[in-house]
Amino acid sequence: MLRLAMMILLATTGLAQAQTYPTKPIKLVVGSGPGGPPDLIARLYAEQLSTQLGQPIIVDNRVGAGGNIAGDAVAKADPDGYTLMLGLATQFVANEFIFKTMPYDSKKDFVPISRLGDVVFMFGAHKDFGVSTLAEAIAKAKAAPGKINYGVGGSKNLPHFSAERLKQMAGIDLTHIAYRTAPQALQDFLRGDTMIYIGNPAEFTQHVASGMVKPLAVTSPKRLSNLPDVPTVAETLPGYATVSWLGLFAPRGTPQAIVDRLAKESVEVKKNPGLVKRYADMNLEIVQDNPTDFARFIEQDRAQWEKTIKATGIEPE
Repeated sequence: MLRLAMMILLATTGLAQAQTYPTKPIKLVVGSGPGGPPDLIARLYAEQLSTQLGQPIIVDNRVGAGGNIAGDAVAKADPDGYTLMLGLATQFVANEFIFKTMPYDSKKDFVPISRLGDVVFMFGAHKDFGVSTLAEAIAKAKAAPGKINYGVGGSKNLPHFSAERLKQMAGIDLTHIAYRTAPQALQDFLRGDTMIYIGNPAEFTQHVASGMVKPLAVTSPKRLSNLPDVPTVAETLPGYATVSWLGLFAPRGTPQAIVDRLAKESVEVKKNPGLVKRYADMNLEIVQDNPTDFARFIEQDRAQWEKTIKATGIEPE
């Protein structure tokens, strides 16, 4: 009887919290600097969610350690619904295989609320490489193992590991050239220092139009609506799919009623025509889901990236 009474009390308390929540501003922590794509996505989402909830949402940029500083701050925050995180895929499916020690447990310290959308990558070939399709690029790479360079902005990130997965599945040996930033990598690619580049489709637009770059394939499971003529990698390598997703998280222990409220409001936010258009302009594919679906997706994605990252032989640092 006592246990039943406690369960009823907790359920009633959670319902009351959801009915009154929120009563003050909410902080949305983002593990990237102001002005970057994750920050812009967060601010657009926060603006609309703020309207839905009737309280200000303040974006708090916590930069460093591949998003681990932001993750640590949220993991240690009070689980009351007033500190949330716009989590990046790397924080939940890659960092634990890249860093020797982590300040948080991505599987236990957070509650997934809503997957906001997927950022898709695209493989492009320099015109001097002389290929028009991914199959042709793979054939060239097989004929010259280790002699063809590919560039990417950064290292040990999802664009890098997306290329490594392609190498593993295609059975080819490409040489990875890491750059500090995507603009630097793109600049050298356009000069012909690397023959293949992987990045956001928006980076390629003007260079594809000029004939400098041939779009080979996108990494998403299906073709992008705004790039219907660009095939997916999976059309050449069945089973291949990689995306860098963004999602809303709360600290572990946040009342279920608040999680459900935020999930419900997120569904409405992602239907907003203005937000849908802005996200599409940024090549963010919106995803509608619920907390259970999102949690299941993370587990599947983590298993996939663990296999890819470990196969590279890269040692955690």
